[in-house]
Amino acid sequence: MIFAVALIWLIALCLSVLVYQRAGPKGLRAAGNSAFATLRSLAIRLPCALLTAMFLVQIIPVQWVSNIIGPESGAFGILIAALAGGFLPGGPMVSFPIVVFFQQAGAGVPQLVALLAGWSVYALIRTLSFE
Repeated sequence: MIFAVALIWLIALCLSVLVYQRAGPKGLRAAGNSAFATLRSLAIRLPCALLTAMFLVQIIPVQWVSNIIGPESGAFGILIAALAGGFLPGGPMVSFPIVVFFQQAGAGVPQLVALLAGWSVYALIRTLSFE
């Protein structure tokens, strides 16, 4: 975890040097302003989404989740998770906390990958609302 964070900071530092070389201080300021605007938006949404997912952990029986999409569910659990992922509403602020909930409730890693793949590929809710 620490390595991944250090790597992201290293990449950001290298990119900031490139931006400074090409666009100067104005480019750094524009990038910083855009990043902080995104941070303000996330600072409001992300805690609420995570809190909602943790409430789900308390409400939905853990045994139910681990039986259906647990590590022992095999290919059937992967199929169910992929299909369920297509019905997840919203964007990453909703879907990723739900995946965190399923992970804490005992879902298997392949099933979680299938859930996210179903969410990103099928996205039936988004397809119906935008197409």
